[in-house]
Amino acid sequence: MIHKDDGLTGDRRREWAERELLSLARQSTVAETASRRVVTLLGATGSGKTTIATLLARSFPTYVERATANPELHKLLAGEASFDASHSQKWFTESVAQFIQSSQTDPLIILDQDPVAISLVYSKLFLASGHMTSDEYVKLLRLSIRIERELTRQDRRRSVVFLFADPQTLRARTVRRSMESDVGVPWYEDVHRRFEELSRVLAPEASIDTRNVTAEQARMRVQEAIRYV
Repeated sequence: MIHKDDGLTGDRRREWAERELLSLARQSTVAETASRRVVTLLGATGSGKTTIATLLARSFPTYVERATANPELHKLLAGEASFDASHSQKWFTESVAQFIQSSQTDPLIILDQDPVAISLVYSKLFLASGHMTSDEYVKLLRLSIRIERELTRQDRRRSVVFLFADPQTLRARTVRRSMESDVGVPWYEDVHRRFEELSRVLAPEASIDTRNVTAEQARMRVQEAIRYV
């Protein structure tokens, strides 16, 4: 397959792919005449996305992320040297891509993570920490760009709901859920900061501090956002 960035190398190729991904995502948030919708729950691990997505799945076609099925994730939480960040991120990206492809005729779908965040938060974090090479990162960006183009092909307008909590809460929830060793507060602080930066770019329809609401209250707020945008 020929890619538009094939003539670029190194940092320029990475920067082009990041810009292209963000541009496509931003375009989808202002696609006022689109005939279909995609609602994304943007947020860090531990923010309550999957709990809320599971509740929403009772009423809407919803991609519910099953992180425990990822063959690499437990290695990260346990601090194992054999953790393969590229394989892990490819699993997340391809899982959501398969759901989007299988749901192309549904007028509204909900995603338990904004696909852009898989690359521009987690994959970029793993690149910065040395867990992923630049070439691996660019390949994941290309997969994310394909997802954005598929959403455009399906004529979907994106509505983003940002779910957040402080880093200490994110860590406590994740450790309690996984029952594994954890990666430490600084990692969650970094993830929290990256999600806040991305949320400012994607301009969410609603932002919900999940420390202050029950899962059911958060579900109701998401549905209100779906109804009025």
